[in-house]
This record gives sequence, structure tokens and C-alpha cells, in this order.
Amino acid sequence: MNSFKQVSAHFSQTARRARETLKRRKYLWLLVLIVTIIYSSLSILRHQHFTSSAYDLGIFDQAIWQYSEFNLPYSSVRLNRLTENLLGDHFHPILVLLAPLYWLTDSVEALLIAQALLFAIAIVPIFLFTEKRLGQIAGYLFAISYSIFWGVQKAVEFDFHEIALAVPLIALAIYFIDEKRWRAYFVCLVLLLLTKENLSILIFFFGVYLLTLRQFKRGLISMGAGALWFVAATKIFIPFLIDPETMRIDRANNYYRYWSYNHLGSGPLNVLLNSIKNPLLIIKTLFSPGAKLHTYWLLFHPFLFLAFFSPLFILAIPLLAERFLSENTTLWMADFHYNAVLAPVLVMASVDGLGRITQRIKKIRPRYLIIVASCLVLLLNLRLLPQFPLWNLTSPAHWRLSPSDLTGRRALSLIPPKASVIAQGPITPHLTHRRIVYVLHPGITIPDAEFLVASERVNPYPFQSHQEIRAYLDNQQARGYRKIFEEDGWVVLKAEPEMQAPNRQNMDAAFVEQSVPASMIAGQSYDVFVTLKNTGIKTWKASELYRLAYLSGNRDWILERVELPSIVEPGSIVKFEFKVKAPSKPGTYSFHWGMVQDGVAAFGERAPQVWVKVTAAEASPK
Repeated sequence: MNSFKQVSAHFSQTARRARETLKRRKYLWLLVLIVTIIYSSLSILRHQHFTSSAYDLGIFDQAIWQYSEFNLPYSSVRLNRLTENLLGDHFHPILVLLAPLYWLTDSVEALLIAQALLFAIAIVPIFLFTEKRLGQIAGYLFAISYSIFWGVQKAVEFDFHEIALAVPLIALAIYFIDEKRWRAYFVCLVLLLLTKENLSILIFFFGVYLLTLRQFKRGLISMGAGALWFVAATKIFIPFLIDPETMRIDRANNYYRYWSYNHLGSGPLNVLLNSIKNPLLIIKTLFSPGAKLHTYWLLFHPFLFLAFFSPLFILAIPLLAERFLSENTTLWMADFHYNAVLAPVLVMASVDGLGRITQRIKKIRPRYLIIVASCLVLLLNLRLLPQFPLWNLTSPAHWRLSPSDLTGRRALSLIPPKASVIAQGPITPHLTHRRIVYVLHPGITIPDAEFLVASERVNPYPFQSHQEIRAYLDNQQARGYRKIFEEDGWVVLKAEPEMQAPNRQNMDAAFVEQSVPASMIAGQSYDVFVTLKNTGIKTWKASELYRLAYLSGNRDWILERVELPSIVEPGSIVKFEFKVKAPSKPGTYSFHWGMVQDGVAAFGERAPQVWVKVTAAEASPK
């Protein structure tokens, strides 16, 4: 009871301080309000123009809606399965805190506004941290620079992600450490652990940072909490919560599918040992290929590389290593939401670095240096604006709904609120406040639903073209779906009571055997085969785009499709024999294949995933 009173008193004191700050810092809170409005406008307009996506706004929106209905966060969107608990993908129970939004409104726009507010709230600790070191003017200049930082813009543009909660929590944690408000710091630590399992590594490095401040006890607690939580989340919670069928489809013998460092080791400890044995490999991986250097430049030059002069840069190490050591090329780029988590660390480390520099330089007046550097930081961030999403708001057309947008609204109005529906990717997040909504996806089996909606006016992703979507719609109409709406490229189909068997029964496959070497030499070619049986009721024909497909987002083997060697009747067995060229870079690579009908769906049992060890070719003797 006493501890509860202490916590209550602590938060009451924090609330009083916040009210006092509000009175004294009205321009600061005005900046928070303006940034919230701007970023809300950016994401809401994007959504209303049907350029948001099932991946990931649809996924998260449905999961949070499920929480609001007092259900577990099941999402039918990610893999078109009703039994997928999203906590078995990433462990982010903190999202339950957003569920009350949908008690107030049924609009997904509420989630987008909440995200904008979360990014804007980080302005407050950034300003207070900066004001303490550099003064009020620099505080506002760095706060504005954070607000328009391209990493934050890209995160807002790319729908919604749980890291929106992490950004203000990281900024607050740094601020509370600086103020030695330890209870508040540990509250942030706990909330960060609940935000995403990989942030536990950042918590570990918070502990390392505390050790540099001679806060040994608190540092060791943070390090221990981070290490234990990572193990618990990836080895206990996620494996326990993952749907068994999702495991078969999406994990293939690896519970934590986001481990993309097999070229360095099979797990964190293995990577650490290999780093000690071969540090040059780590350095080389961090800085090659050249695409990584471009992202580094975009991250650090707008802040004059000042972050390198602060011990706070320790916190950037795990965030950078997680991305730039990965085999996943998407993580290296200046796209999506991956750079936003770095924003508060980068800005606050730059502020601290500038403060340390001014203390050491005696020939230049500190105030002059601070103002010049702060203005230059703001100008560099402003200079990048035309390359990034906020610039879209300067276009008058962006603020108006197009005729196609209005047609899309009319099409969606025909779908009852609780009806099951299949939708194209950019249409899906307009329909996710229901239990059953599936995504049109060529690589995932698409179950039947009461309604189907698609449009030639929106991005066909994950299909390659609108032609493939038209072929799918024609196939569904041949089975018995009836067209109830067609206008300006928008189509709505409704399922009839009596329809032919669904595609997932028409098309099926069973694994028979495969042969692939367990080890290969980089750059050399090898003969492999995969044998499957047609267990469906439909004949496989090359002319109908039946192929063997490589089931991975990375083009490790270059080859992505293998043509049918012959027509395969129901009950027949087909042997795909082909050559693969080992990747040029040594490491451990996934070899995983299954059947698809391109433009329609992936189907059937996949060949078991095999991990192939690729070693460097021996140097020829001189």
C-alpha cells in the first residue's frame, strides 16, 4: 500500500510539474499541437486517398480493434488466417493501451491521430533536455528539427507501428536519467519492454550508458532486465502464442523469424563470439554495400555528426547494429518506419555533443556557437524536406479527394459492417473493424468471404500488376461470385449461396522429397530437386502460371520461379530439377520452396525449410 501511495504521489508531482511547464512553456505546447495536426493530416489524407496499406495499418488496426472488443489481438490480415495471434509475431502488449480509442469512435483515423500525438509528445523532453544545456532558443530549434526529421516523416507515412509509442518513451527515459528521476525512468523502461521484444536490447544498452554515469546498480538492473526479457519474449512468449499453422506457413523451424543474422551466427551469443573472433567482419558488414553509407549520411549529417561527441551515442549502437548487420536489405534503407526510433537518441545525443564541444572551445563565445550550430541543424533538416513526405502537403491536390476516392467510398458503403470481406491491400485498412477480412495476395491462400472489393485505381501490391488482379476476379466470378458494383475501376463482388469449391480445395499439394546440399561454396552452381504431389482436383499447367516458387523476401538464390516440366494431373507427382547458384557472400541461407499459381495464390504443403551453409571459395595457390 505504501509503495502504491509513493507511486501515486510521484505521478501527482509529475502532473503538477507538467501543469507548471504548460503555463511557462505555452509556445512549446503550441508546437506539440501544430506537429500533431500536421502529422495527423499527412497520415489521414494518405489513408483517404487509398494509399495506406494492409501492411501494416490494416494489421495493427484490426489487432487493436480486437483488444477494444476484449479479445486477444487476432489478425486475419497478415496471413489470411483467423487464428493468428499478433503477439506471436512481435510481442507488443502495450498496444492494449490504445484500445479505448475505439470505445470513442469506430474510425481508424483515431489511431493515426494518436500516432501523430505520440511522435509530437517527444518534443517536450527533447526541448527540456536541450534548454538545460544550450538555452531556450536552441531548445526550440532542436525541437523543430526533430519534428521535421525525415525518419519521423517516413514512419508517419508508413501507416502505423508500435514504435510510435517507443519514440516518446525513449526521449522521456533519457530526460529522466538526466534529471535523476529514477522511478520515472524505470516506468519508461517497463513500458519499452512491453512495446516490442527487440527494444530489450536497447534497454540493455541503457544499462551500459548508466554504467558510464557511475550508476552501477541501476545500470546492472537495466542490463539484466533487457537480457532476460529478450530471452523470455523470443523463447517463451512468442513461441507460446504463435499459431501452429502460422508456424508451418511462416516460420519453418524458426520460432523467431525476425532473426536475420545467420551470416554472423545462429543467435545473439554466437554473433557476439564471432564478433570477438573476427571484428573485421562486423566492421565490413556495417559499412557495405554502399546503400548503407547513404542511409548513414542521411541520419547524421542533418545534425552535423554531433551525436558522436556524446556518450549518449551508446544508445544508438544497438539500433544501428540491428539494422545494418542484418541480411534484410529493407532495414538498410531510408524507407518505412525503421529510422524513427533513432530520432530521439540522435537529437538528444547531438544536443549533448554540442554542449560538450562548447565547454571545450574557448576562442568562440559559447552562445554564438550554440545558436549558429542550432540554426544550421534546422536549415539542414529543412533542406531535406522536398525529398520526404511532408512536402506532399504543399500540393493543393493532396488536400482534395479525387473522383476515384469518392467512388471507392461508395463501393465500400455496400459492404455491411460485420460482413466478411476480401480486399486489395490499400483498401483493407478501411475494413478492418471486423473479425474476418482477408487480403488479396498472390503468395497466400485466400479463403472465401461474403464480399470481395478491388480497384484498378490503387496500388496492386502485393500483386505485380492489375492484370493479375483482374484474372483473380474473373476466376472468382466463374466460381459464382456476382458483381454488384463496377465504376471507375472499382469492383465489388458478392458471394452467391451456391458456389463451386473454393480455390484452396481445387488447388492442393503434398511434399514428397527434396535434395539440396547442406553446404555450398560461394558463387558455385549446384543441382537440386523438389518433388511434390498434386493432391487437389485441378490440373497444373504451365500455361495457367502454375510454378514452383521460392518462399522468401530475400533474393538469396536469384532464382524465384521454376517452370513446370510437364502437365500435372490430380494425383500425379512432379519432380522439379534445377540449378541454383550459391550466394556470393558466405553465411547461412534459407532454402524453402512451394507451389503457386501466379496471380492467384500460393497453395499446398511446402517443402521443409533447409538451412544451407555457404563458405568462401579457397584462394587459388599462386
